[in-house]
Parts: sequence; C-alpha cells; structure tokens
Amino acid sequence: MKLQTIILTIFLLTLSTFQVKADSWTDPDWKEMIDRSDVIALVEYTSQGDFRAKARPLNIYKGKLNTKEIWISGFSNRYGPIDNMSPGDKYIVFLNFYEPTEGALEYWKEQIEEEPELTDYYEAIKSGNAYYVWTPTSGDLRVEGKTVQYDLLQTSYYSKQNYYPLAEFETFLKATSQTKNSKFHEELLNKVKSHAAIEISAQYLMMLYLSSFKSYDPVFQIIANEQKPKPCYALAKLLGEVNDEKSRDILVLLLDNENSVVQGEVVRQLADEAPEFIGPILLAHLGVAGEGGIYPSNLMDPVMNRIDGGKIEIIRTLGEIKYKPAAKSLLPLLETEEDYIFQLVINVLIQLDSRDFIPYINDHLKKRTKPLIFEICQIITDNDLKECKPALMEFISNHNRNDHPGYEYAISTHMGLAHFDDHETRDFLLNDFENLLNNNDTIESGKLKDWIREYIETFQNLESKEARPLIYNSLFKWFGYNYDFAVHPELFAIKKSIEDSINQKSLSVLEGQEVAEIQTIVFINNTSDYGDNFSPYYDQIILIRLDPTKMNLGGGDEIWIKLKSVKEKLSEELNIPIEKISSRSGSYVSNLDDRFDVDIDWSPMQKFYKYGIELPNERDLLFFKTLAQSGFAKDDFDKRQLNRTISEIEEKLNK
Repeated sequence: MKLQTIILTIFLLTLSTFQVKADSWTDPDWKEMIDRSDVIALVEYTSQGDFRAKARPLNIYKGKLNTKEIWISGFSNRYGPIDNMSPGDKYIVFLNFYEPTEGALEYWKEQIEEEPELTDYYEAIKSGNAYYVWTPTSGDLRVEGKTVQYDLLQTSYYSKQNYYPLAEFETFLKATSQTKNSKFHEELLNKVKSHAAIEISAQYLMMLYLSSFKSYDPVFQIIANEQKPKPCYALAKLLGEVNDEKSRDILVLLLDNENSVVQGEVVRQLADEAPEFIGPILLAHLGVAGEGGIYPSNLMDPVMNRIDGGKIEIIRTLGEIKYKPAAKSLLPLLETEEDYIFQLVINVLIQLDSRDFIPYINDHLKKRTKPLIFEICQIITDNDLKECKPALMEFISNHNRNDHPGYEYAISTHMGLAHFDDHETRDFLLNDFENLLNNNDTIESGKLKDWIREYIETFQNLESKEARPLIYNSLFKWFGYNYDFAVHPELFAIKKSIEDSINQKSLSVLEGQEVAEIQTIVFINNTSDYGDNFSPYYDQIILIRLDPTKMNLGGGDEIWIKLKSVKEKLSEELNIPIEKISSRSGSYVSNLDDRFDVDIDWSPMQKFYKYGIELPNERDLLFFKTLAQSGFAKDDFDKRQLNRTISEIEEKLNK
C-alpha cells in the first residue's frame, strides 16, 4: 500500500492552488500508457525493495522479455509516495525500457562503491534487463488473488481504489493490441446495458473506448439521461471516438451535466465540430458551466495532473475555433481575481482579434488587484500594449512597496515598463528611482533592497548612463558608500573610525547585558565637503547581537522584553532614535534591518558590479579599486567577485 496516497477523484469540484516542488510528475492517461509502454506484464516480485526490486514475469500482454527475471524501478519517489515490494507481491506493470547513457552507467558504477548491494541492479542495466514504471503513482496495478486494483478513468493510484476481476482485465489488455474485437465489444456492451444505472458502467465504457470501439448504441442515451458523473465522463470520451450525428447530439446533451469535469470532457470532444455549429452552443453554456476541475490536491502534492472543467474548456475552445461573436460575452469574465482565468480570457480575446480587454487591465492596475499584477505585466509586454503604459506608471509610483510578494518586475525590461524603451519611459524610471531613494522611510529595508537591485539591473539592460548618479545614491542608502569615497579614499578610514567608536560606546553602555557583538553602519551625509578641517555629519544604524547561550531567560516573552530593553537603553544613552537600532538573539529579532546582511551576492552592490562591467567607466573603476583596498569584500568569494569586476572593466576600457 502506498505510504502517501494521492487522491485525485475525478469529481473534485473545487479549483486548487498548486506549485511545482523539486520532484514532481504528471501521470499519463490510459491510452498513452497502453500504447507507449514497451512491456505490459503480470509479474511476481522475487526480492525486497522500496526503490527497485527483482521480478519474474508470469504473463506478458505486450512486448517481449528475454530473461526469466528483470529489475523494476520507478514505483517510489524519494519524497513519497514510497512502495515497499516484497517477494510474492504480484502486479500488472506497464514498463518502459531503461536505456542508460554513459553518464548513468558511470553513476551507478560509483554508487556500487558506497552500496555494493547495487551490483546486481547495475549488471541488469548493462545487460538490458532493467525497466521502470511510468511514475510513482501510475503504471503498477496490485493483484490480490483473482482480482486487480485499477480505475480506468485515471491511471493515478488513490486510496481505497476498487479491485475488479483479473481475468476480465487481462482480456481487455489483450484486446487493446488486436484489431478484431467484435466478440469482446459485444460482451462489454452487454455489461454496460446490465449496469447502465450504476457507476461500474464507467469502467466498461472506458474499456470500449481504449479498445477502439466506434459504433453507436442506444444504451448511450440511457447513460446520458442518468446523469451520473463517472459513467458520463467515460461516455463523453467514447462518443468522441464514435463520431456520428447521434453521438454528437448526446455530447451536446451532456453539456448540461452538473459535473464540471464531465462538461470539460464534452467540450474537448466537440472541439472539432464546425465553428458555426458548436460556437453558439458553447457560448450559450458559458454562463452556467462549472469552473471546477482536477488539480493537485494540495501545495505539497507532487502529482501535477490537470483536467480543466467546463467553463475553462469552453473559453479555450471559443478561441481555438475563432468564434468572434463570443468576444463581447467574454469581457465580463475579466472582472475576476483568478489569475488563470484572467490570462486565459485575455489570450482568447487576442485570438479573436479583440483589444477591448485593455480597459479591464487598466482598471485592475488602478484597483491594485494583487493576484493579477504578475499576469498583467506579462500580458502588457508580450503584446506591446502601449495603451496600458499610463496605468502601469501610476501603479508603480503609488502602490504599496511593502506588499508581499513585491512587484519589482513591473519596471523590468523583460516583463515591465522598461520594455517600452522610449524617452518617456526612461524619464519616468529615473524620476521614480529618485523618488524611491528620497522617500523610503516607510519602506521595509528588505523591500527597498529588492527595488534598488531591480532598478540597477533595469538601467543596465537599458544601457542608461544617466542613471549612474542615482545608482551611487542607492549604494549610499545601503552601504554608506558613494562616489566621493573613490575620489577621497580617506573617507573609508573616517567612516570606519566612527563605526568603531559607536561600537565601543555601545558595548560600554550595554556592559553586563550579554552582548556578543555590536554592528554599526554609518552614513556620512556631507562627503562632498571633504577637505581640510572636514567635520563629518552622519546618521547611523546599529545592530545589537545578544549571546543566547549566556541569557538565563524563561521563554519567548522574556527574550522579546530583553531585546526591547537593550534597544531602549542604548537609544537613551547615546541619543539615537530607537527606530535606528535593531536587536537580535538567535532566531529572535527586533526591527532587523536588512542592511546588516553581509551576503554581498544578494545586495545592490552585486548588481552594480554587472552595471559597471556593461557600461565601463573610469570613475566606476576607481570606485571599485578603492572599495577593494578598503576591505569591503570579507571572504574569498566576495574578493574574487570584486577583483573580476575590476579586471573586466579594465579590459573593456583598454580596448
């Protein structure tokens, strides 16, 4: 039994949000699995194994095996689900031949050194006796006695899946590779007629469909009238293959089935009908069709199966058949906040040569419809929608830059405003960047960093030399360095001296408070006045790091009180605004400023390295050289990054 069950019932009526995780897959449909498997066989496992095991074939329904024993893998995934095969376990397996590359053989050879028990498997791979099932949730059907576990509506395994007679399934498998199946089809039709009012008829209908039955029978009308979801879903697939006027009429009738997955399958089967016939019918059902479909069951589900329901399939098909009268009826659907439907409707309207969706895009930008902003930016750039520029500019200027997730991409060249590389756009971006730097008191430090990085990258892509002074201003906002430090390297020593002095004063003030370290970043505001008798005017931010191993506190509340108290004490003693002070003890943080993050590779400076290489400049070269001499780069990796930047700029300037 699977340790993790994947339940994808075909009648799930709610849309699920999902994301792809590291190991994910899509199960095949039955037709693909039957047609493309190299071998289909009944096997009995002869060894233990949770990721691979030996098996002997008992009966072969498709293909050939040249040995009495093979190795089978693919039935488990390292993150789940995991099967544990044991000697005596019987399965009907749908196998693909494992044809290893040289790299794969080398990999397994190396693995043997760590796990000698893999030797037999390695030898099986080399000799061509290794196979794998389709996915960890499809391609192996458990056999118990004279029954086998399956569901012909989907190949995916799920909990409490039914068992059916093994002999019946074996006859079906043989029929899928034969051209003359009249006797088998007659027997199946009799079973369908005997069970027309119950759900098992769905399995017999799928057997007819998968064994290429292509004739109409009056029982199909009876099943359609019963309205049961599973049989009606299977019937829709079968009627699409029958392909005559009677089957078409039943398919149209099935559009009224209450189950949206049934509706979706019906639309897929009707999609090849003449547009003038099917277009009005689909449009008439648009308002009442269901939106539900089959999707991954939760955020961590590795199975990426997707079957869209009635409404989505109708929208998509109206675009594919280019039924232009549908455009007006589709527009109100753009008032949704569902990103998938929104983008689908836009794409269909484009297929229908309509641009009447533009006001809806502008309205969503004005309303700040968060779930749609990413898709809207993609649509604007993919379709060069200059009419949306004013609304996009307004959004960039006035939205809440603390929103999560952020919208930095809205200014980018690949899917944002900078796609429109014209004078108006460049002026706006320069002005907005300046406003961002001058009015950032309410922006979280992490968000400010993201926007600064995006702006530097955007100006690099635009090859904007005009942005250079603003970029230096942004570096000052983050590190306290600007171009004056290149002209007057003495400023590095002055800045460090002030920081060291504040650190020492802070340690003195907080003596006995279990302080592990004080970090200070100083921002000298009058660097342009540097000269004889220079008196720095500066601001600062401070991070107090407490040593959690030396604090005898009772729990979280006491730690928070401690973090707050040391900030208050330091603020009062040094007359520094408390909002300029952060404190931290292990994983507990209070008002942490991202500017204390020492990872240069994720800072604005890393983006400036690339900008400097792309637009080589003597002033930048001087800045980077003095930065290197100042000890800015702390570890070997950062030093290599900075030195490589210097070398590449020098090389370009010397050409």
